[in-house]
Amino acid sequence: MISIKNILTLQDVLFPVTKPWKTEHIDVGDGHSLYVQQFGNRNGVPVLIVHGGPGGGIKAESGSVRQHDPSYFRIIAVDQRGCGASIPHVADDRKKAFYKNTPDKLVSDFEMIRQALDLRHWHVCGYSWGSCLSVYYASFYPQSIRSLTVGGIWMHTPQEIDWYINRMGLFFPEAEAELLKTLPRSTKRFDRLEKLYKAIMGKDQKIALQVAEAQGQFENVAVHFISDTEQKAEQQTEQRKKKKKSSAEKRHEKLDTIARGALEIYFMRKYPLPTEWYKSKDTKRALKQIKDFVIIQGRYDIVCPPTMAYELHNAHPHSKCTFVHYAGHRATPEFMQTMIKAHERLKRVKSE
Repeated sequence: MISIKNILTLQDVLFPVTKPWKTEHIDVGDGHSLYVQQFGNRNGVPVLIVHGGPGGGIKAESGSVRQHDPSYFRIIAVDQRGCGASIPHVADDRKKAFYKNTPDKLVSDFEMIRQALDLRHWHVCGYSWGSCLSVYYASFYPQSIRSLTVGGIWMHTPQEIDWYINRMGLFFPEAEAELLKTLPRSTKRFDRLEKLYKAIMGKDQKIALQVAEAQGQFENVAVHFISDTEQKAEQQTEQRKKKKKSSAEKRHEKLDTIARGALEIYFMRKYPLPTEWYKSKDTKRALKQIKDFVIIQGRYDIVCPPTMAYELHNAHPHSKCTFVHYAGHRATPEFMQTMIKAHERLKRVKSE
């Protein structure tokens, strides 16, 4: 029998938590000021972290930061429009947070920040929604990117959105039922996106935040891929953490859940990307300029099914694609070890 003490955890494989040596807000226009943190080696090789969600935000203890060796990399973490510590936040002012918040604007923000930091180019690493934005960014600005590392692949197409909104709940009926409690009883499976969108965009702030939080909680359930023994270990860890959390930390956690739920629905309803955009001639031409392109995918990822990673790899055969068998959407230690190994390869990537 496997004991809880013998289980490999994320803390065993990640680099230690470090404090950012610089934090700032960078004005990107349209009333948005993005929160930028820099970790690791001040003179190191720059790597941009593109967070998921939408609405994920990035904290110092995040696995996305701690995948990278802080003694080597200059780690640049950007909270996207409307979430994290960026201003405005969707939980505080929905109208301003949603204003000109589009995929095109988000990738132009990355380029603006690169220029503001006076960087010639950088490595780019994105997960989930961040994988979409990373590839989308590369399709416009390949000259700014030394390498591309993406995981948990999501290209934000209508087909993926249909799966996420209308079919993923088949695996989590009890969690889906909790989400449906926040919507009108007349809601049917295939009109749910419209009902969710109307709720988060509606005049009633209380209902909007309630629905956004419920959507965020639904995803919190769907991302897991762990055994019963691991779940017990994780629950014990979470219970210990909750006891130590301050009221401010609990509030930030709730705001993150709200931001994720609200921005997910907003982007899915209003800004889906064209079917197979990642296969277009222009995208292929752009990504060919990025010689080092790695795709990593959890085999049992229910949120972002593996078929998209396979399609992305086939569209760009110069990429390297790895499927991690013991992984869902949320990173397992095995998945994180694969990501860390991928980042370690960047120490051998020569600057042009």
